[in-house]
Amino acid sequence: MTEFSQIQRQYIEQYKKKNFKEAMHLVELAEQNHPGKIAENSFWKSVLYCCLGSNEKALFELKTAMAQGVWWSPELFLSIPELKPLQNETEFKEILTSCETRLKEVQSQTKTETIVWPSKNSSVHPLIYSLHWRGDNINNFSSYWDDEELKNRYSMAFPQSSQLFAPEAFCWDDWKKSKDEIIETYHKVISNDNLHKGPLIVAGASQGGKLAVELALEENSIPAKGFILIVPAVGEANKYESMIKKALSRNLRGVVITGDQDPYFDEAKRLCAVFEKYKFPYKLMVSKGLGHNFPEDFRTRLIKAVDFILHDDLKDYESF
Repeated sequence: MTEFSQIQRQYIEQYKKKNFKEAMHLVELAEQNHPGKIAENSFWKSVLYCCLGSNEKALFELKTAMAQGVWWSPELFLSIPELKPLQNETEFKEILTSCETRLKEVQSQTKTETIVWPSKNSSVHPLIYSLHWRGDNINNFSSYWDDEELKNRYSMAFPQSSQLFAPEAFCWDDWKKSKDEIIETYHKVISNDNLHKGPLIVAGASQGGKLAVELALEENSIPAKGFILIVPAVGEANKYESMIKKALSRNLRGVVITGDQDPYFDEAKRLCAVFEKYKFPYKLMVSKGLGHNFPEDFRTRLIKAVDFILHDDLKDYESF
C-alpha cells in the first residue's frame, strides 16, 4: 500500500504543474488505499473539479463528505483561489456556515497530544523535538521521520497543537498559547526515563519551523543546542535580528532545509542572510525542484544537519 504522505507529495507536485487529471488519479488512489482520509480526499477532489470547470461536481463532493460527518476550516475554503467560483453559490455558503459551527463545537474539546519515540539504542542520543506544519496532525507528520536509521540515531518527540484547523488538522496560530504548550509539553517529554536524554534539537516544518527558530533563539524557552527548519515560513527576517544577536553567546547552530520551488524560499534566504550578517553558524540545504514539502532524501539531510549542529569543528561542514 502506498503511504498517504507519499500520495500527498505526488498530488501537490501534479497540482502545481496543473496536471489536474493526473492529480485526480492520485486522489482516486488515495480513496482506494486510505478510505479513512475522507476530509483530505474529498477536499482535493472538489478543488480539482473546480480546476476542470465542474463546479457542480465540486459542490456535490463537499456535500457528500459532510453527510458523513466531515467538515473543514472555513479559512481553508477561502484561501484556495480555485474555489472562488463557488463562493457566490448558496450551497457553498451553507457549507461554510456548517463548518464554522462545527469548528467552534470541536475546538472546546481539543487538547494537546504528543508522540514520543525513544531511541532504539540504549546509549545517550540527541532528542529531536519536532513541530508539525499548519493543517496537519502528529500521526501524519511523524511519518516523514519514521525511518529505522533515524530511530536508531535519535530520540524524537512530536507535540501536537490544541488549536484546531480542520478535522484531524491543527495549527499554531495563537503564538503565545503555542509557545506555552510546547514548553509545557517539552518538560513532560524529558521526564520520560526511557529517553536516555542527550542534547536537544528543536525542529519544525513551515509554520512549525517559524516556531522552532523562535523557541531556539529565545532565552528562558527550551534549552536547544540548535534548530532544523524544513521549508520554513518565517515571515520578515529582520524581526529575528535582536534574538540572533542575543543568542550568539549560547553557541547555537541552525540548519535550513528547503527547495528552490517552495513559495517561502525567499523568506528562508532572507533569514539566512541575517544569520550571515551576524556570523551566526548555519547551513542552508536547497533541493532543486522541491516545493513546499519534505525532500525525498530527508534522512540523509537530517543526519548531516544534526552532525553539523553537534560537531565541534565547523570547518568540516563548509559545504553540504
